[in-house]
Amino acid sequence: MTQNTILSSKDLIPTNSFCPVQDCGGCPLRAYTKESTFIAKDNFVKQSLSVLAHNDLCAVDVRPLRHQYQTSDTTSPISTYLGYRHRVRLHAYKNKIGYEATRSNHIINFKQCPILWPAFEKKLGYLVKNLTQQTPLFGDIEVIFDPHTQHMAAEFMIPKNRFEDLMAQAIYAQINHGLLSGALIYTTTHNDQETRITALHRRYQDPFVLLSHPSFLEQAPGFYLEPGVFCQANWTLNQALLEFIVEHLSPTDTVFELHAGAGNLTLAAAKHVQDIYTTEWDERALMCLRRNVNYYLGNKNNTKIIQASDTQAIGELNKLQKSPNVLLLDPPRRGAQQALSALLNGRHQPSRLIYMSCDLLSFIQDAKLISKHYQLIKMQPFDMFFGTPHLEFIGIFERITP
Repeated sequence: MTQNTILSSKDLIPTNSFCPVQDCGGCPLRAYTKESTFIAKDNFVKQSLSVLAHNDLCAVDVRPLRHQYQTSDTTSPISTYLGYRHRVRLHAYKNKIGYEATRSNHIINFKQCPILWPAFEKKLGYLVKNLTQQTPLFGDIEVIFDPHTQHMAAEFMIPKNRFEDLMAQAIYAQINHGLLSGALIYTTTHNDQETRITALHRRYQDPFVLLSHPSFLEQAPGFYLEPGVFCQANWTLNQALLEFIVEHLSPTDTVFELHAGAGNLTLAAAKHVQDIYTTEWDERALMCLRRNVNYYLGNKNNTKIIQASDTQAIGELNKLQKSPNVLLLDPPRRGAQQALSALLNGRHQPSRLIYMSCDLLSFIQDAKLISKHYQLIKMQPFDMFFGTPHLEFIGIFERITP
């Protein structure tokens, strides 16, 4: 069972379409009532977790999806669940920039998209129009948006060819016109085995945006984020996600975090625990992470940043004299099997795991792996991408005492 099976659920009740472009390839957005969407996704989670019963895990407390919202009202307009996304990835080929159509590599020109922040949608439309009128453009584009300043920054992955300099000039012109606050440009080369991305080719102006972190709403926007560095795309519902994590932390906790990224979970946790060790391997993510920790935590900084992959990080964990009692992790879609295997064979095993996942199947595989040592006691799904089969999950594990 995969998350895409949610779209074939008999619980779903169709409603009027709220997407002007169907099957554009940007996301599998479908028009169903909110109530039936909640039911279908809740049932999917419960059915998927039922396989864990064969591993002698305890009955899991699965909170329903509507728990993530401040109100259980499911009669409000569907539009209130859209217009949330502050980042987007597009493809470019010659004079077209947009999403790849479903089940093909045909590019549908970007014109509008209901899941983007409305101001972002409008400004991105101007950018796409300008770029397609200037020069043939090839490659992949990631654009991020700051709803406070209305700034956009972009990352361009362009093939190394005779149009390379012309494409760079067209991108630079968008900065001069004020459509982009800055841009990162990489060149790529291809062979039969791999796509090779060169070292940073060009860096124009200031390729970042500043968001308001949900845990520090009293401060000015200062969450530093560059295109290409992972962070939750639904920044509004991100607050509910962080509140759930904080609910399972205490002031005496020492936290060890894997896959920190730009520091979204780090900042929320640091505000509520005694100490936190946070790890990340990507250089650009580390640059964002260091900047965000210094800005938001300042003199009250209780965070130690370690550059390491997840398995290397477990090695660093084992070197600590005192074991952290909480492991916080948000791994890639593939899961964290190698890191968790290293954890089980290591010196320190925290008493609590807070595991965030964007793929329930890899989450279940990891839960099975650690089932003799840790018990899954609570699960909260988050409908970060309403109208699609995608879900985020946070599982709370407690170490089993012999």
